[in-house]
Amino acid sequence: MRFKNVWFRDVLKGIDLEGERIFVCGYNGSGKTTLLKIASHLLKPDRGEVEGKATYVPQNVDDYILFNTVKGEILIQAEHSGVDTDRALRIARGLGLEVEKRTDNLSDGEKRLLTIALALIKGDSLALDEPFANLHPSVAKNILKILKRYEFLIAENRLEFCRDFFWLENGKISDPPNFEFEVPKCDLGEVVLRVENLTFGYEKPLFKDLSFEVRRGEIVAIVGMNGCGKTTLLKVVAGFLKPWSGEVTVKGRIGVCLSNPFYHVQEPLSFGQAKVKAIKMALKGDVVLLDEPTAGLDVKRKFEVLKALRRMRKTALMATHDHEILEFCDDVIEI
Repeated sequence: MRFKNVWFRDVLKGIDLEGERIFVCGYNGSGKTTLLKIASHLLKPDRGEVEGKATYVPQNVDDYILFNTVKGEILIQAEHSGVDTDRALRIARGLGLEVEKRTDNLSDGEKRLLTIALALIKGDSLALDEPFANLHPSVAKNILKILKRYEFLIAENRLEFCRDFFWLENGKISDPPNFEFEVPKCDLGEVVLRVENLTFGYEKPLFKDLSFEVRRGEIVAIVGMNGCGKTTLLKVVAGFLKPWSGEVTVKGRIGVCLSNPFYHVQEPLSFGQAKVKAIKMALKGDVVLLDEPTAGLDVKRKFEVLKALRRMRKTALMATHDHEILEFCDDVIEI
């Protein structure tokens, strides 16, 4: 894959890149997604040359899942790509997907794995937009090992998974900044969220007899493997789902921001811009439930979210795979 003096409107300005496996990082709005779309020939540069063509894997995965089961998605892609069905299913299982599972029961991380599987079935050169967002670190490391068998251009904000990356800023390749962030602590108040003996699942329980408390001004992270029930727990606490047993007590208004910000924002914004706006909307609540709040956000903006929670003395319960932010939380619950 090669970019030679690539320009696109006022977004990309003379990009020169070459390699079989390229990581590109940068602030939200720096042009990473535009670069991926040019690599996939979805956009044509105003000037410059692009050698090679990649299969684009989008950041917003919901718009690209059409069928009721994982197996259905895999088999249709295999048929369209002229790939043996057994090989296609092996690719999916190699990524850790349960092929008999219904797509409407997939977690956001599992949906992301599915879109990666579909791209691997389709071609050997990939343009992946935030492939490690919504993935548990151990899952992300496994996916990275698999991806290293292929050519790729990866745009990613989780810098811990990117080696020898190029930093894109103001449309140009430049030196990365030095990142040093501090998130202040605050005094905690009364208990404003209490979960007692909570049990819920779908075909089988995701969590059983779960109990915890969150105090006013406290930031609590929920962690666990993809598909373990983190998002479901937030939906039960929010009242979107009725628990099988147990009780949830909340003092004050609840604000919610789901992992996909376009559930909350219907505007032609980038994923990162929509995420920031959706979080700001959720911050109107007293108790804020955030699903993967840092997914899709650059390293600077994700710490701005944590600082805003502290500054506004919000009570936050957030499901996350971003283990870099755990040291700035008051408590961590693993399910």
